[in-house]
Amino acid sequence: MIKSFDIKKTRAKGYANMFLNWQDEALSKVLKLSSFTERASTKNRNKFNKLSKDLIKFGIKDCTFNCLIGGPKRHPFILFTEYNEGTITHNNYDERVILLSSRFFIFNNESYVSTPWPITINIHSIERLFERSGLIDLNSSEENLFDNRKVLNEMKYISLWANMWSAHASKIFKKCSIELEDIKTIPIPGDSGLFIAKYTNNQNAEGFHINVRTYYGFKELEEKGLIDFHKKLKQISLNLNNFLGCWPEALYISPGATAIGWAIFYFRFEKLFEEIILFLNEDKTAQSIIKNNFKRHLLNKTKCVEAGIPEKLSILLNNIGYLKFLPTSMALENKNLSKLLTKVKL
Repeated sequence: MIKSFDIKKTRAKGYANMFLNWQDEALSKVLKLSSFTERASTKNRNKFNKLSKDLIKFGIKDCTFNCLIGGPKRHPFILFTEYNEGTITHNNYDERVILLSSRFFIFNNESYVSTPWPITINIHSIERLFERSGLIDLNSSEENLFDNRKVLNEMKYISLWANMWSAHASKIFKKCSIELEDIKTIPIPGDSGLFIAKYTNNQNAEGFHINVRTYYGFKELEEKGLIDFHKKLKQISLNLNNFLGCWPEALYISPGATAIGWAIFYFRFEKLFEEIILFLNEDKTAQSIIKNNFKRHLLNKTKCVEAGIPEKLSILLNNIGYLKFLPTSMALENKNLSKLLTKVKL
């Protein structure tokens, strides 16, 4: 008799493969229905805005990790994250991963599809998501249980946190007595559980990148005493899962708005960063160095912080949501506030 555990593991692997195969087909369908390729380069603002509405109508948000469509009326843009399956060589062995990249279109300006980011998601972590999250009843033999929106919702914070850890690696771990590969547990919240990532040496290209390795569901969080920690990570991320900083290209759109978003993130992050540092590494000396580097490079006490501006902006963001908050933060770019925020930026 096949054990229940083996059935769940087999079905989790099957759903992970289904997820990979589904995305490419689903995204292609949305782009085809909206005539995206033909319309994205239009010089007519009304037609560009109509394309944005059609993308939403045909389900772009249901088949992408992150999606930000909007901006000021005079400068609208379309920005979303797509992913493709690939293979990365880690320490002399090949590993199946998801590669993230951007589709980046600004009205009446240069647009492009980016090369893959220095961020990958191990297929193993997708299998663990299906196995541990409870999103799908793996004991059920019913068909059509797969719901892509639930899966993507669980993964919606990966771009935010992975881009932060990737962009600031050299600053955070500068002069540490440890190598990046020794940082074995970088926490990234899911909606219901917790992803565990690490810096890994990508032998297909030079340098390190963030690799999401596995996933803890509620049971694992409870066993490890991480329920409250997970809730706090989600609170840091609230309304920031589609903010400009989720894309490396954000500064091309609005440096000021990107800085404001990161100011909010780090205002929230500071309340938990000592717990996060304990999660990164057990060495006390390394923890002390990392803590000092965070304070020096990312948690600067600028005048705007002392005046409570990030806290007020955080409250405003939570009250109105990011789509309404974005035009406001972009409008602030030409005012003195953005100058005060320049120390908190990518």
